[in-house]
Amino acid sequence: MHTGKVGLIIVIALGVLFALLPVVINIVDETLYKQTHAKTTTTTVGSSAEVKILVPEVESHVGADKLVVIPGKAIVDPNSTIDVIIYVYFKHSQPCAHPDWHIDYKVQGGLEIVGDDGGKLIDPKTYKRVLKVRVLSSGNITVTYYYGSGCPEGTIEQVKVELLTSTKNISGTSTITNATSTTSKEVGGYIRISGIVKQKDTLHRALYISNKIIYIRGRWLLQGTGKILDSSEVLERIPVGAHIIVICKLSKTGRLQATKIIINNKTIYTRS
Repeated sequence: MHTGKVGLIIVIALGVLFALLPVVINIVDETLYKQTHAKTTTTTVGSSAEVKILVPEVESHVGADKLVVIPGKAIVDPNSTIDVIIYVYFKHSQPCAHPDWHIDYKVQGGLEIVGDDGGKLIDPKTYKRVLKVRVLSSGNITVTYYYGSGCPEGTIEQVKVELLTSTKNISGTSTITNATSTTSKEVGGYIRISGIVKQKDTLHRALYISNKIIYIRGRWLLQGTGKILDSSEVLERIPVGAHIIVICKLSKTGRLQATKIIINNKTIYTRS
């Protein structure tokens, strides 16, 4: 009888442990993520050279809609180009009752706009516009989103993007290389990787892109919906063969951990 009670207690204890396992894993993921998510100098691969990202994005959310521009601050090789991506996340589906909203930008310093796709809605609540910028010397771009005439939800959202040409980090050592080199091994760095999803590993929650393994951990926000997903749900929603852009965090163990995922230039997941 005593043996039976002991066995029952063991079975109950094991059941509780298995039930709590996903929670424990998420807590460990979050702890490791926060430990490595320091606000330090970061790196990414740009369109014509390797670019050093200091601030991944800037945003303004004074009114109901949100303006986001990527990157927020970066170091670029002189005379190279970089894509500056503008997003507007609308509270209401478009077209709305105040349809004359628009985006304006002002360039200062040694920057030249060599391309502007004009922008478009990629879904009813998300607008995207891509500027291709040649960086001759340091400068900035002020991006302003104007709400439609008479809109009661807000007036403007405004951010400033800084693009610099120095190739030195805080300690004075250069970390920028050409686009054919491997990604930087700087701990705490952000790395931009784009390409086709070749394979998914659901057991280890990882993606294979451009011969790199990218791990997906923690909780994620599906932008434009407010929906929170766990890492397994995000991985499940990424189809093999899709073109994605991933902003990664290089962990202390050398693993690439995703912090932002953009699928087919449309669906955006952000680590929450």
